[in-house]
Amino acid sequence: ILLLTFITGLASGVYVYFITRDSGGEKSIEVPIEKGYEVVAYTYGGCERIGCSSYKLADDGTYSYLMQSVGRGNERFDDSLSEKQHEELTADVESTDYTSVEKSVFAGTCPDTYDGLAYRFEIRIKSNRYSFDSCTQSLEGEALFELLIKYFDIMNVTHSS
Repeated sequence: ILLLTFITGLASGVYVYFITRDSGGEKSIEVPIEKGYEVVAYTYGGCERIGCSSYKLADDGTYSYLMQSVGRGNERFDDSLSEKQHEELTADVESTDYTSVEKSVFAGTCPDTYDGLAYRFEIRIKSNRYSFDSCTQSLEGEALFELLIKYFDIMNVTHSS
């Protein structure tokens, strides 16, 4: 009886294996091709006691701005850049030499040491991803990063009331 149970179980397993197995060749996993660009920016440092802000910019000019407040919680604002701002951003995204910025080294004292603001940026251009920190890389004088920091000021003034 034990041998008959073993043989029946083995035969059932082999049958199920061959029935459920795909014999159509190898399957490939489709990876969606990323297009355009996306910028995610964060503040940190002196803002941490009152609430730091962040935003996400898409290549179509739309953005989401997240303002964190210790007393009021998080507030999210969705809007679009003006056409001029969108064109300027796109031009700067396309003309920035990301490799040289990645290799650059920030030589000063990080502003967050004295309760100032520091910035982190995550930039995706098609399938390429870059991460930058204003206290790690030298972002001063780079048009794209100066524009992105300016957007923090604009969004903060526009959405804080």
